[in-house]
Amino acid sequence: MHDFTKMIIQKYEIRKSNKQKKAFIDEVVQYCEQLGYTYQIQETKGLLKSHNLIVGDVKKAKVYCTAHYDTCATMGFLPNFITPLNQFVYYSYQFALSFGMIALAMILGRVLENVTGGIISYFLGYTVFLFGIFYQLMMGYRNPKNYNDNTSGVVTLLELMAKVDVEDRDKICFIFFDNEEKGLLGSGAFRKRYASKVVDKLLVNFDCVGDGDTLFMKYNRSMSQSKNKSTFETAFVTDSEKEMLFSDKGVYPSDQKHFDKICDTVAVAALKKSKVVGLYMDRIHTPKDTILDEKNVEILVMGMINYIKEI
Repeated sequence: MHDFTKMIIQKYEIRKSNKQKKAFIDEVVQYCEQLGYTYQIQETKGLLKSHNLIVGDVKKAKVYCTAHYDTCATMGFLPNFITPLNQFVYYSYQFALSFGMIALAMILGRVLENVTGGIISYFLGYTVFLFGIFYQLMMGYRNPKNYNDNTSGVVTLLELMAKVDVEDRDKICFIFFDNEEKGLLGSGAFRKRYASKVVDKLLVNFDCVGDGDTLFMKYNRSMSQSKNKSTFETAFVTDSEKEMLFSDKGVYPSDQKHFDKICDTVAVAALKKSKVVGLYMDRIHTPKDTILDEKNVEILVMGMINYIKEI
């Protein structure tokens, strides 16, 4: 990895507060200037402002490589467990997690009722505790480790920016999305403003690519039927021990969802294997998110470079 990339990992792993995000963006902007890229910062209005960093020419680009740079709040010991190709397990886990939060709020409300002796205290306590739980998940105390989610995606973009040939730069645009963890707000703002420029092109979103030996490429419907598909898959042929899995099946909840109906999209993630649930992702949103496999980044960067040369 380049020295700049290593510095970002060491100094800017946490990008949650406005101050932390600004410091990160300022560093990447200087990096863009050193490499000779044009850039712009898209700022949205409202209570939850987003600051998307757009590197390259949105109009000229044939492919958009994206990653969210904001980091999540901690879920403590409970990971955001994702099984892209096992939707029963995925939705069951999400349901159980939501039900557990509601049950915890009810228990805490009942404790407050027993202490104060009033039913109003129960409803008040339940409401406050439930709001507090969801606030922590969306806006609360930052997760102390974010190597996979999504420093790995950020690193992939930075390494690709440094290695793509100068003559190929007009073909690619890099977007660092803000506020993915708060409901895909940054990518939603980008789509609202630039949808007409992205139509019928390719958007590749790197989210959690650092922890796992299976590199999963989730196609949307148009990509699965695109003439581009064979060129894309050939570009990622590798003799590595890593497995490349291309599929239009399953679910992957990330920023590319905003673009599924207007262009070809590919969601890229690293997954582990289990005989019980199949391919899965764990550790994210917990202090155990400490793995960033450089080999994964290397394979993805070289694959994108190969693809860009062919289009």
